Amino acid sequence: MIVVYRIVSCLLQMILVIDELGQVFIRSPIYIVTGYNIPSAHETISAWVGSSAFKGYAWAIEAAKLLDAIFGKGHCERARLFDLSVETPA
Repeated sequence: MIVVYRIVSCLLQMILVIDELGQVFIRSPIYIVTGYNIPSAHETISAWVGSSAFKGYAWAIEAAKLLDAIFGKGHCERARLFDLSVETPA
């Protein structure tokens, strides 16, 4: 049973890394062209969308609705708040 827990823990970390990598791939061209808001390898797509929705960006508010419909109400806001509570490396 402990081995199963370890496997699941590793799989969840792999999913998280893929999510963070996807966020960097999406944001990198925006940063390269505009010079605005460098992407962080320590932020998930949901946290990025949640932060942008909190700032009032229309695209992010709509994206948050979609992600919240898939992952549960308040998902993006919880991701944003979690990222605020965790100190990210410089």
